[in-house]
Amino acid sequence: MGRKVKCDYSVIPGFVAQGLTGQQMADVLGCSYKSVNDRVKALGLKAQRIPSVFKSRNDKIISMHRQGVNMAKIGAQEGVSRERIRQILERQGVTGKAATEYRVNQRKTLSAETKNARCIAKHA
Repeated sequence: MGRKVKCDYSVIPGFVAQGLTGQQMADVLGCSYKSVNDRVKALGLKAQRIPSVFKSRNDKIISMHRQGVNMAKIGAQEGVSRERIRQILERQGVTGKAATEYRVNQRKTLSAETKNARCIAKHA
């Protein structure tokens, strides 16, 4: 069994309010993630699971995916693999259908515009 580490757990509510993750709190306090996580749960609080840096990145990834950009291109732009993009989208509850629906709607819009342009050219 490891040695007991004294931690000042009184600062945990402030850390949670700042949006720190359990691991970040453990690093600052100099104790284990499990100790911090147990204390957070005992206080009835909920620590951030994803650092805020990743939250904004994930929002950007979701937005690009919904615009029809494929996962490989998103991964190349963000510096991660296509598989990691798929995992992020899956964890955020975004399915591949969103991008597919966007592309289908884009094609319909483009074909409608093309038909209108041909009609105007023909009958003008």
